[in-house]
Amino acid sequence: MGACDAAASTKSFLKAISEIQTTNKRVDIRHGFQAEFHFDGEKFEAGRGLITDGLDAIKASNRRGNFVSAREKLGEITHSLQDFYSHSNWVELGNVKPNQNLMTAATQIGNIDLNRPTCQKCVGKDCTNNIRDDIIQDQILTSGYFGLLSSSKPAGKCSHGGVFDQTRNTEPMGGISKDGPTAEHGHAHHAAARLATAATIELLDDIRGAAGNKDFLRMLGVSKGSSRALCFVIDSTGSMGDDIAAVKSATAALVDGRVGTPDEPSLYLLVLFSDPDFGPLMTTTDPNVFKAWLSNLTAAGGGDYPELALSGLQLALTGAPPGSEIFLFTDGIAKDIHLTDTVLALMERTKTVVNFMLTGPFQFSFRRHREVSGQSQAGPTGQMSSSEAQLFTDLAHASGGQAIHVKKRQLSEAMALVTETSAASVVTLLQAVRSPGRDETFSFSVDESVGNLTAYITGSVLNFTLTSPSVSGLIPRLVEAAGWGGVNGTLEALGGGDFLARFDSAPSGGFVVLVMGRAGGTGGPATAFQRQLGGRVRASGVTITTSVGGGPLEPGGVLSVPFRVESSGAGGHFTIQASNDRGFASAFPSLLPRDGTGSARGTGTLRAPPGSPSGTAVTLTLWARTPGGNDANYLVLRFPIVTKVTDHSRPVCQVTSLRADCPSQCSQSTWEMTANLTDADSPGEPLLSLQRGNGTLTSSRGPGGAVTLVSYTASCCSPHLELVATDEAGNVGTCFSSFRTAGTPTTGTPTTGTPTARGPTPGTPTPGTPTQGTPTSGTSTLLTPSDTTTAGATATSGAAAAAIRPHPYYLWQAAMMVLMTLAQR
Repeated sequence: MGACDAAASTKSFLKAISEIQTTNKRVDIRHGFQAEFHFDGEKFEAGRGLITDGLDAIKASNRRGNFVSAREKLGEITHSLQDFYSHSNWVELGNVKPNQNLMTAATQIGNIDLNRPTCQKCVGKDCTNNIRDDIIQDQILTSGYFGLLSSSKPAGKCSHGGVFDQTRNTEPMGGISKDGPTAEHGHAHHAAARLATAATIELLDDIRGAAGNKDFLRMLGVSKGSSRALCFVIDSTGSMGDDIAAVKSATAALVDGRVGTPDEPSLYLLVLFSDPDFGPLMTTTDPNVFKAWLSNLTAAGGGDYPELALSGLQLALTGAPPGSEIFLFTDGIAKDIHLTDTVLALMERTKTVVNFMLTGPFQFSFRRHREVSGQSQAGPTGQMSSSEAQLFTDLAHASGGQAIHVKKRQLSEAMALVTETSAASVVTLLQAVRSPGRDETFSFSVDESVGNLTAYITGSVLNFTLTSPSVSGLIPRLVEAAGWGGVNGTLEALGGGDFLARFDSAPSGGFVVLVMGRAGGTGGPATAFQRQLGGRVRASGVTITTSVGGGPLEPGGVLSVPFRVESSGAGGHFTIQASNDRGFASAFPSLLPRDGTGSARGTGTLRAPPGSPSGTAVTLTLWARTPGGNDANYLVLRFPIVTKVTDHSRPVCQVTSLRADCPSQCSQSTWEMTANLTDADSPGEPLLSLQRGNGTLTSSRGPGGAVTLVSYTASCCSPHLELVATDEAGNVGTCFSSFRTAGTPTTGTPTTGTPTARGPTPGTPTPGTPTQGTPTSGTSTLLTPSDTTTAGATATSGAAAAAIRPHPYYLWQAAMMVLMTLAQR
């Protein structure tokens, strides 16, 4: 691609990197005691399996356009990949290049001897030379053992080290960690950091080769338009016949109005629901394709007003990128009200705004029994119960959206009002919800940056008056969602325009975040401003965590999901509720006994039906409520579905001829290259793409179909070629060719591995190193997680936090270097 469109892509790129870093850090939370996730305890084969399985999942997800799932898995495997260099002795063995065999199954990671002593006691506080000389001389690969609660380890083996590692006090004492400059092997920290960065670049390059530049950039949030998706969830039953025409008109106008603007979505989603069906989730990046779907909508079926509205909404929430906006259209109530908690959790987790456009009379003529939050209720015949009338309104307000109940002929007008509030340039000064309504005064500050102040008041007809605002105390504040009480906080400047808000406590129940302050103008007085963050937040005393393995879910396979629930108090039972967006068969305990410490452990299973498409994902939402139902929290888990990959051999490129006759005027002549591509384990023809070069590429299958014949012709003004071949399994091979000077062709060495990271080589590789590639140079920054967070708004501390070890994150630097390389092409 050319130079990136900074205005359209920077924000979404930063957001994508933040998502990846979050899942990177989460490995320490969910898998802090599983050695293979950190290459501790010489778990090299298991650790490599996590990386290669994760790569397969990322490539399959990208092929399906499932970029959210791809980013999550990328964060997980980069944690393990980077830990290899900080926790093993790869650097101490003299290696200056990444170990590419970590990304390829069925290869030799290194010389490993699990029965051989690897370390000796540190002398004083200096652990520089605690790895045995014979281990260095024989190039034996090892890593340190780590134990938070136990000091045992195999005789003669190295420890990880650090204050939390109890094995460091067992002979041979000390450690070999390079997690930071002050670690026992901190002298090698910067070398490990450079290798971790270079390895991450190679990983990203391999993913880019399999996905192609366009989808790779979309995975990293670099795409045209905003980072948000525009999603419509539409009731398609027969009673919506009059509404469908209005929906088509309103949605088409909304899509057209955003094309070519900063508010243009990067993705469009459509979900239909009725009864007993909902879905599938339809996605596209093309607004014209999306409008064609809408134009073909028809309404049919039904028979009663309750429909599977929340099932359709759940599918949209799990399929849309975080921070998207969803419009749900219906003229009936929700039959699947048991999904209310799941939908609330997903809205809170994804920060997605949901607007409900309600057009029906909401009357039904039957009696049915249902259960809401553990309480049994029955709707009277011919009337809607109060909880059913409030359901959509409550969900809308929880997400920061609106629920508008209009007549069918008013739908287009109502849509126009709502879409004005969802534009990227719109900010919220104040949003308040009262049920029931009452006389009340709301104060808010309007600063000079607000160009068009609009007040939206929904509900029954009422009188209101707007007056000029007055300035009072301007502070960060957590405001109760159901009232005006709240908690004030303090601000701490972090530099670079960032501030940290601290609160000593949080309001009970739901609350919103309100920020007030003063913006100083140049040469003028300070102006009061006010902003409210969309969506409701909850505080919870319940913690729910999982240590589920990192492998993907195979079609027809069963995944075991162990989890732990903790809260204050003892005795009684936690109430457990589990649901998933695919309707997969699952089995979770409904009740878990709480022990004397206030905790409980449980295990559930999730089964993917045979034939589930590879590259899709299933999202599991797990709720836990305390005895009595006074407090609750949730956990959202996304599992990629990937068909097991057995082909890990890459296409091999061999240049067979190179002809060039390039005079001084390069535009007057061309050069040609031919090559053979072979792949022993993949019978199909590989997908070819040009990562560099703008010539003409042709290919054909050779005799017997075992070889792909490639021919490339280009102007002498375009002297460089990088050809990428991707087989059906996503394995990537590359072929290079270039000219140093006009008329002098230079054939690059064909490679069967991942495109190497570009940069100066800071040394000579040690003989016997089973790897290739070029590490990058430059400085690295060590980032350490300051705390750990679980689902909802609960933060853990104490013993749980003690399990967190400092970990280097180099994804940002690596991603930027790959994007810079793309921009230069």
